[in-house]
Amino acid sequence: MLQNIKKQANRGRLMKKYINIFASILFIFVFFLIQNIIFADNFDLRVVYPSNGATVNASSTFFVGATHPDAVLTINQIPVKVYSNGSFVQVFDLKKGANKIIVKSVLNDKEKEISYTLFVPNNSEGSKPITEKALSNEAFQYFTAKVIKDDAPIRKTPGGDRLTPIKKDTVIYIDMEKNGHYRVKFAEDKLVWISKNDVEVLNVSESLPPVICKKMKVINYPDKVIIKAFLDNKTPVEITEKNNLINIDLFNTISLKKRKFKKLPCFINEIKQEQTTGKLSLSVDLNAKNLYGYDYFYEGNVLNILLKKPPQIHPHYRKFKLKNNECKLNVLNGKIITIDAGHGGKESGSVGPTGVPEKDVNLAIAYYLKEILEKEGAKVILTREKDDFLGLYERPEIAKCHNSDILVSIHNNALPDGQDPYITHGTSTYYYQNQAIPLAEAVQASLVKKIGFKDLGIIKESFVLTRPSNPVSVLVEVGFMINPFEYEKLIDSQFQKQAAEGIKDGIEKYFAEAK
Repeated sequence: MLQNIKKQANRGRLMKKYINIFASILFIFVFFLIQNIIFADNFDLRVVYPSNGATVNASSTFFVGATHPDAVLTINQIPVKVYSNGSFVQVFDLKKGANKIIVKSVLNDKEKEISYTLFVPNNSEGSKPITEKALSNEAFQYFTAKVIKDDAPIRKTPGGDRLTPIKKDTVIYIDMEKNGHYRVKFAEDKLVWISKNDVEVLNVSESLPPVICKKMKVINYPDKVIIKAFLDNKTPVEITEKNNLINIDLFNTISLKKRKFKKLPCFINEIKQEQTTGKLSLSVDLNAKNLYGYDYFYEGNVLNILLKKPPQIHPHYRKFKLKNNECKLNVLNGKIITIDAGHGGKESGSVGPTGVPEKDVNLAIAYYLKEILEKEGAKVILTREKDDFLGLYERPEIAKCHNSDILVSIHNNALPDGQDPYITHGTSTYYYQNQAIPLAEAVQASLVKKIGFKDLGIIKESFVLTRPSNPVSVLVEVGFMINPFEYEKLIDSQFQKQAAEGIKDGIEKYFAEAK
């Protein structure tokens, strides 16, 4: 009896064991079945660029998007590589006229398809030539006009390179209209252009009385020097700079006397004044390695030229840290640094293959950079702290209002149609003012060293975020959102921290060498 009970118990345990094994197998089967269903549900095809029906002014474009990483992808039956995160970027040649394109993704027995029509215009449909129109039939007869916008852009040619902006209420000569611009005569050898929207035409005038410079003086401050010119009217000003030399031209201006500037602050070696026909020029030789920010403004009719001194390490900011068993002076402590995360809100910037917008990557890197700069004692201002829209011209104004030492704008790149994202990609840093070259070089070298992207170098470009002369300003393109290899890294938080560290190293190098 007892033996039968034991046999039944053993059979029960054996049955329970088999049931457990069966249950485990069933669980694994159901798990993989569910996973397959999930993966199947995740099978999708998305193209973020170009848009259907777009007009492409080039002989090629590139398709940027994402699908399932195991899918077979084709564009007009041409195989396309799909990366491990599902992203794809494929350059596609176009012909003139309408281009019918089918993007197809196949996974097992499922397929998804998107049809495109892209248009390439005929080159013969060029724009009409621009014609010039004189405002007066009489030779050398000019109209006077008043500038109605502060810091109105002045250009070498209509829509061309910018010169020093002009202040509101300045009276100027104009003699010609072209493509929405007036030609302005600053001097006999200085013809420039201004937008018609930035001036109010006054009247016909054969001459304009010269502006009189009554006196000048130099005022020394702990962090800057201001040169004051006492005028009887506002006048156009052009400032040019290179290394430690800065030249200021006051057009249509006459000085009452030849000045010799004595007892100058040690920041300035020499100021030379030169009077020529049509302008008064000041040449300032600074006792510094480089310029570190400059500006000009009017207080009534008093012209103020502001020259910032090299950023100093003050005694109460001297803090040492241990690095590689060496003591190093902390040059960032006390510095005021504005970090601009490009785009935001309704402006997404470029979009990566899987749909992550540039604005989010920019902001993430900006936050990491803020954190590590503040650990070094810097005061950091973010132009935007969340996904908000912010006007382009508001961003440098924030930096200026906080008396920032530098402004660094963070972006990630894209390309126009007709170029190849597999050929053109990497890291670049943009500047416009010559004084920003040392900062651009330092940030570019340190960032490339840290993240290892292709070095595209520093590039001079007239962007809103590179044009400011106060503070020293650069714009960094960390990588390309439309290059699959770089994009995969750019959306990774650890890489974003690494990029921030590279930019920080460059900023630190810039301040360490400032003198």
